[in-house]
Amino acid sequence: MKIPPDITVEWLLKRSIEEGDCLIWQGSARNNGRDPEARIDGDNFPVRRAVLQAMGSPLKPGFFVGTTCGTLKCVCPDHVIQRDRSLALKGHQKTPTGRANIAKAQRARSTRSDDLIREIRASELPATEAAEKFGYVKSSIWAIRNGRMRAELSSPFAGLGAR
Repeated sequence: MKIPPDITVEWLLKRSIEEGDCLIWQGSARNNGRDPEARIDGDNFPVRRAVLQAMGSPLKPGFFVGTTCGTLKCVCPDHVIQRDRSLALKGHQKTPTGRANIAKAQRARSTRSDDLIREIRASELPATEAAEKFGYVKSSIWAIRNGRMRAELSSPFAGLGAR
């Protein structure tokens, strides 16, 4: 993205308010106020990316631009940073669909067969004996039996418990 020559440090200072160490953008923002943007000559420009380019920092493809301070509309050049996806999403909660996709992928890579898991659940042996019989540690046997590990997915009502 080529930033317009209109975007300079002076231009940025005119449209921001200094609040502590941060420069708070006074214009519009996307994504619930998280991504400050400016409209110049009919085009929208992400202000933080423009700040990076104006400071001479090359933009890395696929990287997210955020702040180190965590302030929503901060555009201070000292706080603007590029992050890869994993760092940009660090601390954000996963959606139920995201958690289900992770569990599905882990289950596909698992060495434990569904039949073995059912056999562990159905076993009347104490956890210590079941661990020896099936070759697991006792805590894994407890986790499988309590549904914390390899929850039963055959029914949407599985794991809800009797009411």
